[in-house]
Amino acid sequence: MLSLNASKRTIDLSLFRTRRADMSDCSRMISEDAIVHVEGKPVLAYYHRIDADFSLLRSTLDRVKYHEGFRATKNNPMFTRARTFGYAPRLEIRNQPCRQASLGIEQPLEHAVLLDAAEAAYRCYKESFPERAEAHAVLADKVLQEYRIGSTPFTSGIVNANNPLPYHFDRGNFRGVNSAMLGFKRDIEGGHLTIPELDLAFDIGDQSLLLFDGQSLLHGVTPFRRMSDNAMRYTIVFYSLEGMWRCEPPAEEVRHFNRRQTALAKSRAAKKEST
Repeated sequence: MLSLNASKRTIDLSLFRTRRADMSDCSRMISEDAIVHVEGKPVLAYYHRIDADFSLLRSTLDRVKYHEGFRATKNNPMFTRARTFGYAPRLEIRNQPCRQASLGIEQPLEHAVLLDAAEAAYRCYKESFPERAEAHAVLADKVLQEYRIGSTPFTSGIVNANNPLPYHFDRGNFRGVNSAMLGFKRDIEGGHLTIPELDLAFDIGDQSLLLFDGQSLLHGVTPFRRMSDNAMRYTIVFYSLEGMWRCEPPAEEVRHFNRRQTALAKSRAAKKEST
């Protein structure tokens, strides 16, 4: 594996944030296995193609029912297709407890296959970043096992289907740890991941893996072109959400929200009587 030294350069984030990525933003493309060091510390690991049997996962990615939406960019909104999986923290405003992602209910078999893929990514994580992986595992011990993905420290994930995402920072993750991004590609030209602060772009090839802290490094995906009717570019990102630290056992989560709903109903009734 190539050992590469990089400097974290200062960039004007206002010129990058929410705009589309471009290969001209970085001077070097990485397309071989590499560990990137900044000031002597490893910050990123790239595997051009990891050795694993992903045949079931490939067919699963084509069957997932993706949610469609738009993402804001500086020039125009961008159409996206994605689906979260794993576990989600409380969302008080919507009266939602800590829970399994809806994909686990709607497509349980597909959900299980996505969860299984986290193990291969975590093995590479421990190999490339043993100290950081251990620290990540310690933080994950604050999360109940019911809300963790297998033996990994990850709690959640997202599948992006053919999304040339604009520059962004990930939000809400454990601080100072890595996320893991598996890439799958067929008949696609382009679609590289760029990190302008490191002046590096990465070839997101088929069965590639990128391990980095997306919460501290700005990143985006360059435009790509489909070369056939069957062309596709999927990325599966595994991460750990801080919000899961507050989660109680599922039954207690339900009781928590039932108590909350009862309290809100009593409060509304009292206000109605007072008027």
